[in-house]
Amino acid sequence: MQKHELIAKVDVLLGGRAAEQVFIKEISTGASNDLERATDIIKAMVSMYGMTDVAGLMVLEKQRNVFLNGGQTLKDYSDDMAQKLDEFVKSFLNERYEAVLATLELYRGAIEKMVESLYEEETIEGDKVRAIIKEFEEANGLPTRLVDVEDENSDIKKAKENQVDE
Repeated sequence: MQKHELIAKVDVLLGGRAAEQVFIKEISTGASNDLERATDIIKAMVSMYGMTDVAGLMVLEKQRNVFLNGGQTLKDYSDDMAQKLDEFVKSFLNERYEAVLATLELYRGAIEKMVESLYEEETIEGDKVRAIIKEFEEANGLPTRLVDVEDENSDIKKAKENQVDE
């Protein structure tokens, strides 16, 4: 996966917790697994994928598969590097969380319209969600964040074809 895709995954994982804060004004334990997964993605970006300046291209953790004991991770770095890793992960998580909060606040009107639609119809299809977002962006002079579904589907199709070829 590319770096921007991993960051998008982190944002989605933080979305539930952020939505609780924005719309309910209280957080619950519901996002605990999402927070764990977001943390793991960011740690992997630093320690395994070389996607940050913390360790540069140096790989800090290696995955080893052990038959009956499951996978093991070998950590090969100093206490100083561990502290830098922890500081980066915490800082980056907070940065992404603030970005997600800002997006939820910015798109509050569209989200509330989706909720109204759910109350009326009990379900909401992707096309309706996209239409609500598009209408909201146009009404508020926002640049669109929507990705063309046909382009996205063709990218997914190409990726699957490439996996078959390998």
